[in-house]
Amino acid sequence: MDRSLALILLLGAMLASPGQAAPLCADPGAEGVASPGGVINRYFAAPDGASLQAGQRDIPLGPARGVGNLHPGDLLLLWQVQGAQMIAANDHRYGVTASQAGQFEWLRVEQAGPQRVRVRGAGVDGGLLHDYPFREPPGARQVTAAGAGPVPTLARWQLVRVPQYEQATLAGDLRPLPWDGQSGGLLALDVRRGLRLAGYSLDAGGAGFRGGAGLALHGALATAGDYRYPAPGRAELAAGYGQHGSKGEGFAGTPRWVWQDGTVPDTRPEADRRGVGDGYPGGSMARGAPGNAGGGGNSPLQGGASGGGGGAGGEPGQAGGADGGLGGAAVAAGLPVLMPGGGGGAGSPGGGVHNAASGGAGGGVIVVRAGQFPVDDTGTVSVRGAAGLPGADAAGGGGGGGTLLLMAGDGQPVPWQLQYEGGAGGKAPAPGGAGGAGRLPAVAGEMGETGVAPGFVCQPAGTLISGRIEALAQQGQAVTGLPGWPLQVTDAAGRLLAEAATQGTGEFRLRLPERYAGTDLHVRAPVPMGWQLAAREPARWVDGQGWRLPAGTETAYTGLRLQLLREGRLEPPPPRVVAPGATELLPFRYQAGSDSQVRFHYVPPAGAEWPHALLLDPTCRGESLYQDLSQSRWLPVEAGAAVCVRLRLRVPQDTTAVEEALFTLQAESRSPATGVTLPRQEASVHVLVIGHD
Repeated sequence: MDRSLALILLLGAMLASPGQAAPLCADPGAEGVASPGGVINRYFAAPDGASLQAGQRDIPLGPARGVGNLHPGDLLLLWQVQGAQMIAANDHRYGVTASQAGQFEWLRVEQAGPQRVRVRGAGVDGGLLHDYPFREPPGARQVTAAGAGPVPTLARWQLVRVPQYEQATLAGDLRPLPWDGQSGGLLALDVRRGLRLAGYSLDAGGAGFRGGAGLALHGALATAGDYRYPAPGRAELAAGYGQHGSKGEGFAGTPRWVWQDGTVPDTRPEADRRGVGDGYPGGSMARGAPGNAGGGGNSPLQGGASGGGGGAGGEPGQAGGADGGLGGAAVAAGLPVLMPGGGGGAGSPGGGVHNAASGGAGGGVIVVRAGQFPVDDTGTVSVRGAAGLPGADAAGGGGGGGTLLLMAGDGQPVPWQLQYEGGAGGKAPAPGGAGGAGRLPAVAGEMGETGVAPGFVCQPAGTLISGRIEALAQQGQAVTGLPGWPLQVTDAAGRLLAEAATQGTGEFRLRLPERYAGTDLHVRAPVPMGWQLAAREPARWVDGQGWRLPAGTETAYTGLRLQLLREGRLEPPPPRVVAPGATELLPFRYQAGSDSQVRFHYVPPAGAEWPHALLLDPTCRGESLYQDLSQSRWLPVEAGAAVCVRLRLRVPQDTTAVEEALFTLQAESRSPATGVTLPRQEASVHVLVIGHD
C-alpha cells in the first residue's frame, strides 16, 4: 500500500470547482494599501433594551465611538461581551454556572443608516447565527426568589466595524478604545495580503474589563465571611458608610464602582432606588469572584485589611492576601470565544490618595486575519492585564490577560513578541492577587470562522489551501483533529513548494505566492504505519500519489480533509514449552486503535490439528465470558481499550519426539461508524512440545 496519501477533499475547492458554494464575503482590500496607526475601529454600543435574535438582519445602533462610518460592503464583528447565569448565594456556592459571553460572528453591511444597519450573515436567510441578549442585572427580589438557584446576570453586546486593507504596514502603534461598560476593548483588522508591524505594536493591554474601585469606607452591617454585599450609594459613599472591597468587572457583570482612567465612575446610579440591582446579583462588594472577575477584599469586623483578588484570563486569578478576595475563574483557551481579561478586585480598606487599592483592568481582545505575517517582521502584540494599585494597608488585584486570535493565510508562525500575562497584584501588607495569564485559542491557524470569511479566503493572493486532518471513531467522538501532522506541497517534478503541520485541532493552512500560478500542485500528507485511510474522492486522485490542484493568482481550496482510522495491535504471549497430554491457555491481547468491533480467527499450523477453543475476555479481567471455536463472535471495543482472548490447546498424548509449531491468531476489526474494515492483525506464538523418550 502506498503510504504517501493525499488529503481527502470532502468539501471541495471553494473557488476552483464549478457548482461549489462561494464563501460569504465583504469587500476584501476595500481600504487599499495603508499605513495605519492609533485607533482604527468604530464601536456601536447596544441600545438600551435591544436584544437580537438568530435570523435577524436589521440591527439597531446605540452610541458610537471610534473612527470610520458604515457603508455597504463593510465588515462587522458582532460580539456578546457580557451575559451569564450565576448562583448568588452568600457562601461558597457563589459563582457562575453558565455563560453566553464571548460568542461572536462576522457580518457584511448591506444597508447603513444613522440608527440601524441591515446585514448579511451566515444564519437562516442571511441573518444572525446566534441570539444576543441585552439585560439589566437582577434586583433584590429576583435574587431572593432564586434562593440557591441561578439568576441571569447583566448582558451587553456591541457591534464593531473592522477595516479591510489590501496590505498594511504600521506607521504607529494600533490600539482599541478601552472597554467602558458599553463598547470598546477590541482591536480587529482584516488584511487581504500581508500585515507588517514594522517594529510597532498591536496594544490592547489593560483595555478589557475594569478593576473594582478602592473606596474609603469605615464600616456597615456586613459580616466578615460575606461573598457579596451591596455597594454603597452616593450619599453613603460620601459619608464612608459601607464595607468590603469592590469586585472587579467581568463577563458576569459590572460593579457599581469601578476604577477607570484615574476616575471612579458610578456605573449604576439608579441602584440608589430600593430593590434595583447594583451590577452583580446580591451586591458588587466582598470576596466572591463572579466569573472571570476578581473578588473584593473583605473587611474584618475587628479591623484589619485584605487584598483584592486577581482577574482571570486563560488561567485563574490569584486570591488576595490576608484571606482576601477570591481570584477569578479561568476561561478555557480552547473555547472559540472572545473574552477580555477579568478586572481585579479592590482591596479593603481602600481609597485615599489616588484611590489606593483599586483593581487593575484586564487585557483586551485582538483579532487579526491576514494573508501573511512576514517572517522578517518585528513588533509586539499585547493583551496584558494591568497591575493592581498599591495601598497603605491593602492592595488591588491585577487584571487578567485578554484574548489573542491571530490567523495567517499562509499558516506560518507568528514572528512577533506575544504578551498576554496577567497584571501583578498591588503591593501592601495585605497584597492583591495576581491576574491570570490570557488566552491564545488560535495563532496562525484556523480559529473557528463564523460568518463572513477572511479577505485572503474570499480573494486570495496566490493559492490558498486549507483543511483538517482527522481521526475517526476515538472514544465515542466521531471526529477528532490530529495535531502536528506534516503536509507538503510539491510541483509535478517533486520540488518542494510549501510545507506545514496541523494546528492543535487538526487544521492546516498553506498559501503559495502568485508566481506559482499555472503550476500543477500535489498536496501530500504522509500516512504512517498503523493508520488507514477512511475515505477519498477518486475523481481527484492521481496515480496513488496525491491530490493534483492547479495553482492560480486568486484561487482557494478550502475544506480539504484527510480522515483516518488508527489500526489496532494484536500482541502474542511469549514462547511456550508444553508436555504431551497437557491443556494450555495461550493469552493474546488486542489493543484497539479506534472505536470498533473485533473478532478473532484461529490459524492452526499444518499437520497440527489439535483440539482447541477461543475463550473471550472482553475486558481483560481474567474472566472468560464466551467460548467459540476457530472464529469468534464480534466484540465491541473503544479506542485505547483492550480485548483478551485465550487460545486453549489440548496437546496430543501420543507425542513422542520434540516438536515445534507456530500457532497463529488473526484479529479482524471493522468500524461501524464509518463502514470501513481495517486490515487484519496477525500474531503467532512458538510452542515447543517435548515428547516421551
